[in-house]
Amino acid sequence: MDISGMTNSELAHEVERLRSQEGKYKKYQHYFQAAGTALVMLNEEGDVDAINRKACQLLGYQEDELLGKNWFHTCVPESSREWRLTNYIQRNAVTNVLSDPHYVGNVLTKSGSELTLSFYTILLVGEDGKTKGIITSVIEYQGPDGTEE
Repeated sequence: MDISGMTNSELAHEVERLRSQEGKYKKYQHYFQAAGTALVMLNEEGDVDAINRKACQLLGYQEDELLGKNWFHTCVPESSREWRLTNYIQRNAVTNVLSDPHYVGNVLTKSGSELTLSFYTILLVGEDGKTKGIITSVIEYQGPDGTEE
C-alpha cells in the first residue's frame, strides 16, 4: 500500500484498521490453538500456513518444523504423495468444489510411522472467488467397529 499521498487522518484510519485486523487475527489464532481437535491450514500450493498444537502432538512435530513446509512432501506417504498433491493442486486451480469433504488417509509422523486419520475439510475461498487453500480437522480413524485402526 502506498501511503505517501495519505492525509494524517487517512493514515490514522488505516493504522486503526490494521490494528483491528491484528486483534481479530490474534483472537482467531487463540481459538485455533485451543481447539480440542487437530487443525491444519494449507495454502493453494499445499504449504502449511497454520497448524495447531493438537496436530503437532499427533504428528510428533513442533509447529515451526511444519510451518511453510509442503504438507504433501512432509506428511504424506510416498506411495500416495504425487496423486494426492496433483489432485489437491488441480482441484484448487480448476474448481472451488470438494468432491469429498471427508476422507480417510495415511500420514507420516516425524518418526516415520504411518497413522490412518479421518480428515474433514473445507475450502478457503478468497474475495475473488478463487480457492486460497483448505482448513481441515483431523482425528485418528475409527474403524467400522469404532476402534482405532
